[in-house]
Amino acid sequence: MTTHLFTKINSCLHAGVVICSCALITACTPTYSRDDLAETVVREINEDWGIEVRAVRERDGAFGVFYIEDSLWDEDGRLQTQADGHIAGLLRTMERVIISSDAEIDTISVTVAGDDSVKNLQFERPFREIRQKRAGAIAWQNVFDAEEAETIPCWRWELFDENIYIHAGLDEEQLSTQVRELIAEKTGLKAQVALVNGTLGIAFREAKMWEEQELAEKTDLLLDQFLLYAANSALKSDLDIKRLSVTVNGNDSEVNLTRAVAMEDIRAWVTDAIDRDTLLAGAVQTRSRYWEWDVFGRLPWYTDEEVRTALQQEIRLRAGMQADVRINADIVAITIRTAQPDAIHTGSSLTETFSAALRAGVRYLLLAQTDFKELVLRAEGTAGSQLCFTAELPELVDRLSSEDPDTSLVNYFNAEVQHACTEL
Repeated sequence: MTTHLFTKINSCLHAGVVICSCALITACTPTYSRDDLAETVVREINEDWGIEVRAVRERDGAFGVFYIEDSLWDEDGRLQTQADGHIAGLLRTMERVIISSDAEIDTISVTVAGDDSVKNLQFERPFREIRQKRAGAIAWQNVFDAEEAETIPCWRWELFDENIYIHAGLDEEQLSTQVRELIAEKTGLKAQVALVNGTLGIAFREAKMWEEQELAEKTDLLLDQFLLYAANSALKSDLDIKRLSVTVNGNDSEVNLTRAVAMEDIRAWVTDAIDRDTLLAGAVQTRSRYWEWDVFGRLPWYTDEEVRTALQQEIRLRAGMQADVRINADIVAITIRTAQPDAIHTGSSLTETFSAALRAGVRYLLLAQTDFKELVLRAEGTAGSQLCFTAELPELVDRLSSEDPDTSLVNYFNAEVQHACTEL
């Protein structure tokens, strides 16, 4: 066999042939089998580059892989150096395996999705160019050029006419957590995120929401930014999401502002039917009372411990008193012991400073994660005087919804005050 092989090689050289193909040598067999080509490519890519291929397809002479990068773009909007190197590496590995197999492939391709991108990148090369490179007719850089990538919507694998949702399998809570963590990572801000009845909603708080009765520039930018964060996750999910909304709640505001877009408009933007500015300009903007959220009906912001601490601080700062605040299920109980009961109540009315402290405290109750039902106040003077009242939270909401909420709320407090307390 060895003599026969060298005879064939020598005959090639005597004939002036510089490159003798493997096909001329009867002893040469394919390194990789056609039957398990897909599995081989996936394995070799993982061994060469440590990358897990999400999907692999072969159809009508086309062979392609689909994988995911943590990040596709740098701060200047250019393809990340690591992603560029991975794509080139994957193409090399595919070339090496396929050219060493008995498969008849016309084109190879790499499609990459990015966690930070609403577009996938698609690279496709005819296999004849690979053979030209192998023969030295063209250089590798003429076969792979990142600038030639085709951008496609982030849920599409166009070459094989498939939809691939890279967040498929995440439930409503998991997708909400992903968006919340993305916002924290990108902005350092805390946000409430929930997916309810087809709406993926985000709520966040700003210390200063308004500037001279106009929406503050920072707040305006965050509303748009958070909409795009929500879009990035929603587009890659297989959940039935129809609408995105972002609500801002401000310390300086009695109203919340919500900006919302339909998913069909988001998809129109990603498929280049409309541009980004048109998308954001078309968002529907609405106002609601400061405790309202279009996702849950009520904005669940503060934990029980945050409510307890805030109530103590408001009473200390506004009324100059120490308060013991306890929470029992859906009841908040405030106990104050003071040597100056007149600081709480004079005649038939609560003092202005104490009323202000209670009004500020009610804000925390209505923005609590717990759906509180009652606020119970018990004040005791050192001389034995007592003052008590119980406020029903639904009644507080009604009062705050009136045309003059502050006056209505104070009148309610005063009407409920009693000068003899039962045991809490």
